[in-house]
This record gives sequence, C-alpha cells and structure tokens, in this order.
Amino acid sequence: MRQLVVLFGGTGVIGSAAATVARQRGLDVLSISLDVPVNRRFYRNLQLDLESVSPPTLAKTLDEAVGGSPVALLFDIIGLGGKTATAMAEIAAARAAPVALISSCLLYDQDGSGPVDENCPLVADGPDCHAYLRDKLAVEAFWRNEPRVGWRIFRCHHILGAGSNLGCIPNHNRDPQLLARLRRGEPLALARGGELSLSWIHPEDLAAAVLDLCADPRSRHASVNLSAPDPVRAQSYYEAIARALELPAPEIRHFDPDPGDFWALTARDNVFVSGHPFFNELSFRHDFASAIRDALAVPENERARRARFMLARIAGRMGG
Repeated sequence: MRQLVVLFGGTGVIGSAAATVARQRGLDVLSISLDVPVNRRFYRNLQLDLESVSPPTLAKTLDEAVGGSPVALLFDIIGLGGKTATAMAEIAAARAAPVALISSCLLYDQDGSGPVDENCPLVADGPDCHAYLRDKLAVEAFWRNEPRVGWRIFRCHHILGAGSNLGCIPNHNRDPQLLARLRRGEPLALARGGELSLSWIHPEDLAAAVLDLCADPRSRHASVNLSAPDPVRAQSYYEAIARALELPAPEIRHFDPDPGDFWALTARDNVFVSGHPFFNELSFRHDFASAIRDALAVPENERARRARFMLARIAGRMGG
C-alpha cells in the first residue's frame, strides 16, 4: 500500500511544492485547505477551515480520509496551535507518524551581526513581542513538550519559487505592486539601500529536505534552519527580478523603516545556517536565478492575490 503525506495548508506555495515532490517520490497526498475539494488519483484536497474546525471533527475527517493507508508524514505548514495541535498530536501518536512544523527564522533573538544557527536563543514572549511571533513560539513550545511524536521543527526565512510573493525587505516586502513599479521605472526605497544579505529557499527544496529529514532518525526532536547554501544581497534580489523581466535595474533609494513595524525585523542581515551534521547531506536543486524564474512564471494577478492574503494574515495576527 502506498504511503500517504498529509498536508495541513496544502494548496499554498509550500503545500503545492510539497505535493509535487511527494508525488514524484511515489507518495500519495492528502491536502487540507480552504480551497475547493479535489479528488484525483494519488492526490486529494479536503476543504476545511483548520483555524476553526473542532478537534473531534478534524480527527473524524482525517480518520475517514486516511483509512488504512500508512502515514509517512503529517506536515503542518500553517502552524496550528491549541486544541487543533493537540488533535494532530493524538493522530500522529496513534498512527506512529512523524510531524513536520514550518516555523520562522525571525524567532531568533539576533541583531544581524553574523550567520545564525540553531544555538541562537529565541526572542522572549512578552508584551513587546509581535503577535505573529508569539503564535510561532507557542506552537513550537507545544511540540517540544510532546514526547510521544517524532516531530521536527523547520525554521525558514524567505520562500522563493512558484507562487511566492516577491519582495524581501522594507519598504517592498511582499509588495503586490512590485512588478508594476518596476515596469513604470519607479525607484525602490529599500532599508539600508538594499545593502544587506538574506537567506532564501525554493519551496521544492524545502519540501524535499522535510521529507528527507523526517525519515532520518537523527533529526527526531530537532529544530532545523532550512536555507539554500548561498544567501543573496537584497539589492541584487530586486535587480534580478528586473533582469528577468528584461527591464532596467531600478534606482535604489535609502529607506528607514519604523522600528515598531513588523517588517523592520527584515531590515538587517538575516543569514541562517544549520549546525546539524545531517544538514550537510541535503541537496538543493534550485539556484537563485531559477527560483526567480519560477516565481515569475505564476500569473501576476495570482501572485498579487497571495501577497494581499499574506499581508492581511500577518496584520490580523498583530491585531492591526
């Protein structure tokens, strides 16, 4: 019987890539998302609001959908907390299935002074902590206190590939109008004039690494930074987009972000590495140029829709 990968939030940028990689490896895929139901050979999407579903409903739905299939992985792309995470843990424990959680490298308490590995302390959960980060801290803490399940926490920074929202630093983070600005020849206002470096990863490389490491017992109960080997300079990032569109490089102007704004966390060098020996055994198929090409291959209106959705989600978690 074919093994099954269950994707919680399986139709977005990471979920779509994970479904592709899983199917390439001979795994069936069950996605749970807000998108319309799909029932095809080797791939199904169940339409369910994971933010509001009751744990009994989630457990019943999953039991019926999974049936007797062996579960290779429960992959939480959203970062589900509370009773929903508890229900997921019960399902994982009952089926002896590993759990992968996607988290954020923005959780590290760092000042941009050098590459950051998993030994760096995390930000403190307090009144000055952004709500988005508090949510991430809470979900990570839940799994670290769940001994029955072989969980892994994967921290990422900038996801760049098919369907990604383009823009990596203030004042053009995930900017739905970025391509239109470039076509109009507008200058871009960038923190530190774009003279900072950041880590990125293609979603297919991310998905492949998650599948590999969740099958590797050495990574059980580990937090792992997932980034492509070569960080990119922010100015070069925006120039690469213009070049792929056969446009002139944009004029870059200096921008000072509001220190209290969430995106100010990206107005510094954000370079992340892994200190785990098993990380060095991973392979990365996509270079930066191919990641930009894949991002631009998705229709512009769809990228803009996803950018607006992401910005609204972050604003909602911050109470703004």
